[in-house]
Amino acid sequence: MDGMDNRGQVIVIGATNRPDSVDPALRRPGRFDREFFFPLPDLKSREEILNIHMRKWENKLNPEFVKELAKLTKGYGGADLRALCTESALNSIQRAYPQIYKSNDKLKINVNKIKVNPSDFTRALNKIIPSSARSTSLSAAPLPEHVEPLLKAQFKTVKDKLEDIIPSKKQPNILEESEYVDLSLLREDGGFKHQQMLTRLKQLRVFKPRLLISGKLGFGQGYIANAILHSLEGFNIQILDFAKLHSDSTISPESIIIQMFQELRRHKPSVLYIPDLLSFMQNITPSIKATITNMTRNMSPNDQLVRLKNFSSLHLIQSR
Repeated sequence: MDGMDNRGQVIVIGATNRPDSVDPALRRPGRFDREFFFPLPDLKSREEILNIHMRKWENKLNPEFVKELAKLTKGYGGADLRALCTESALNSIQRAYPQIYKSNDKLKINVNKIKVNPSDFTRALNKIIPSSARSTSLSAAPLPEHVEPLLKAQFKTVKDKLEDIIPSKKQPNILEESEYVDLSLLREDGGFKHQQMLTRLKQLRVFKPRLLISGKLGFGQGYIANAILHSLEGFNIQILDFAKLHSDSTISPESIIIQMFQELRRHKPSVLYIPDLLSFMQNITPSIKATITNMTRNMSPNDQLVRLKNFSSLHLIQSR
């Protein structure tokens, strides 16, 4: 009995970067009481993280360069940004004192001579592979300079359409809502009926956003799709392709699809991206196709979940 009485002093904390591999039974109420989802840092957060890791550097970098560096590190986590700064510092040491790699003698290093410059970060960017790129075949990136003049107008069209079909403004959490006075609490029922009315109005909205990017083979649909995903900040993005379906040999492709849709529902707003839709649907098994169809049809009409697809067709851009 003493052990049962004292169990409240024991806190069990679990962490994973693969929530899709966790047994769903562990995520039900009564197992782990709280689940915290930490998405990849957005543009502003990446800039702040970079400044934190460089705050003790004697030679400060130009703030404008740090902002540009934050744009280039889309998909980097906190550990990735730290590794980037460390690798850049090592590059600067190697550049200032190349002899330390060629001699066994202990050398006296003048710290003031070491200065990290943009070229050190450029080399580090070529070496560091962010965590998000290790677990997926997605190559989210802005439009390359050599194709931007050709696809800039089409990219803007798709981006504007996406902003119309899904809200980009994040919903406030309880902590943020507590900063404002809720006048409905002054009512006799404590605002219960008012909150229920707002919930019903929200459920009446038919959402189901779908965005299809199509065009002739070689028209740059992949560039546009990757640039769209690169521009999204604060979205839970899941990629459905052959690499994802066969990423874990111990789990069937159908189970991977079910877990993926569960993650999409759990952390909204979210995006389901299917690259090369036509080839993908033609080459999957009937069982996988039926699973995707069933999970899609069972989605709530007001879920903030975008299905983004691209394939080769007769039209350059379509949306439905």
